[in-house]
Amino acid sequence: MTLHAGASDVVVPVSVSWHVWPSCNLGCRYCYATFDDVRDALSKEAALVVLAKLLDAGMRRVTFVGGEPLLCPHYLDLAREAKRRGAEVVLATNGAKLVGAFGDDVISAVDAVNLSIDGSNGRVMADVGRGNARYFDWCLSVWRRLKSHEGLRLGLNTTVTKVNASDDMNALVRDLAPERWKVFRVLPVAGQNEGAVDDLLVSDAEFAEFTARHAALRDAGIDVRFEDHDAIEGTYLRLDPLGRFYVNPKGGHHYGPSLVDVGVDAALRAVGWTTDHPEAARLPERWGS
Repeated sequence: MTLHAGASDVVVPVSVSWHVWPSCNLGCRYCYATFDDVRDALSKEAALVVLAKLLDAGMRRVTFVGGEPLLCPHYLDLAREAKRRGAEVVLATNGAKLVGAFGDDVISAVDAVNLSIDGSNGRVMADVGRGNARYFDWCLSVWRRLKSHEGLRLGLNTTVTKVNASDDMNALVRDLAPERWKVFRVLPVAGQNEGAVDDLLVSDAEFAEFTARHAALRDAGIDVRFEDHDAIEGTYLRLDPLGRFYVNPKGGHHYGPSLVDVGVDAALRAVGWTTDHPEAARLPERWGS
């Protein structure tokens, strides 16, 4: 476990997932980070202050997530500053904005990209609300573009819902050959996707069947991680679009004070991230979200 020098009982925020932008350009029905209760974000100046505080406190990895982080008008400023100061930069994106010169600039300022693909074909993607049927082909073209950049680490994210619980993604994942495939079980969160996911929830047995169907991918050298509800709730050190650490202890997002106004220690302590937190020791092991 990594601690601050001295007697502080607060963990060093070595790895932070920053929901830097609240809105998204897709409408995935399962999304549990809609931020309908926030709908605002920091200015570039304030966001750079927050980033500086995190880096000064010991952050070595920042994962930019959303909403869709590439909608943030100052995303590149944040990513480049984090890189300039030696932090590892991870981008979790739907890939829709990874085009042209802007896409080149984005790729040059990251160490890893996590792309979300929720099925083996376009119909499954469309049914879950992740774009239309043609968007699946777009994701594959984005993946090929990313794959052409030597040294760029690639992760694949998939959320298991009623729509894709019986899907077989083995051939697709083997073909894409990500460094890591993270599979989430659809998670209902009060105030975020309340009511919208009732028909998408999967049973323990359905999630276990999906897990078993794809477990052999580990033999292909892929770091496969299946994350049930207990592995999602409270296990990531997360920052909202207003620079506030937050947790979702089985009842919606609970936000602490903004890092614009307080120091990192006070902000972490406000949401319970002390060295006694059961997931504190795992933070340095994670890359991406």
